[in-house]
Amino acid sequence: MVNTLLQNLDVRAKTGFTIGVTNHEKLLDPAIWRRFEVQIEIPKPTSDVRIKLMNYFLKTLELEPMQIRFLAWALENSSGADIEGLSLWLKKTQLLQPNLSLVDQIRKFAALNSGRININKRELLLSSDEVLATALLQEPIYTFKQKDIASLLGINESTLSKQLSKNK
Repeated sequence: MVNTLLQNLDVRAKTGFTIGVTNHEKLLDPAIWRRFEVQIEIPKPTSDVRIKLMNYFLKTLELEPMQIRFLAWALENSSGADIEGLSLWLKKTQLLQPNLSLVDQIRKFAALNSGRININKRELLLSSDEVLATALLQEPIYTFKQKDIASLLGINESTLSKQLSKNK
């Protein structure tokens, strides 16, 4: 297969230009990379960009800013395509299971799509509410407050506070 691709790239090089895109550059044979004059790396979205992408892709769901921050946190180190994939999945889930909380939706997504979510975030999402809440409270970038986390988990602040104090 590599030889066929190389031959086609060599023939194609004489007319026009060729653009190649991959998310697995290390899996490609080095001979393929030599066929391209320019190679541009597009980095994974930063936290600010993830929030903007979530707002763009999920504007029809009318999520609160705190919910968008939670989704951006959950998709740390994910690609823009992964963010779009989650957004489409959330829209479908919202239609099919409107009573499912956002946390339960993202937990379901994490369980079914292990490759799209960072393994550390996946473990936190699939752990208990107390472990997830503790991780969110310690998050330095998104600055979740106890009231935000209680709202995400569908419990009141005092219940969350009691759960967290039990685990200290």
